[in-house]
Amino acid sequence: MRIPPRLKQWQAELGFRPGTIRVKKFSIADYGIGIEDYPDHFGETLEDPDASDDEKADMRESIELWDAEGQFVLFWGNDYWLDGSGEVVSS
Repeated sequence: MRIPPRLKQWQAELGFRPGTIRVKKFSIADYGIGIEDYPDHFGETLEDPDASDDEKADMRESIELWDAEGQFVLFWGNDYWLDGSGEVVSS
């Protein structure tokens, strides 16, 4: 396949260097684009007076796992769940 050599050449021309980037949460409501720390249902479940103690405990456990993996949500026409490396793990 010829794409990888071309891609590497283009990256070299641009002076591309792999590295970590940091992205803060934001929202551009007019375009439906944004980044949030958690999916909406996390907070909705914890704030729901009708949610059982077990449901709330399960949600707190999910939040702990979410945080441990550095996950976040990208809203862009869909909800994309990304891990700490920026890989989409669910949508």
